Amino acid sequence: MNIAEFLLPGMLTQEDIQKLIEVFATRDEVATKKNLEELRGDFRELQTAVDGYMVKADKYFQEMLMLAHKVDRLEKWILQLAEKIGVQLTP
Repeated sequence: MNIAEFLLPGMLTQEDIQKLIEVFATRDEVATKKNLEELRGDFRELQTAVDGYMVKADKYFQEMLMLAHKVDRLEKWILQLAEKIGVQLTP
């Protein structure tokens, strides 16, 4: 005996039930609490790694900015020295 035999006229047909079964997830496809905890743990690890790289990138960009200012300052001094000693610098 199948479920279609228990249904009253006007209710779902066996075909309707099969369509519903195809649409809904099976027990194997549904994420379990353990799966979610594993995903959360993986996500935390990924977040920590990204945060670490962000800190390194921020330090790197700050260092590059400081070096750019240092180069600008040195270039200005060189131009001032060249002017004082009468040397023509070409770009």
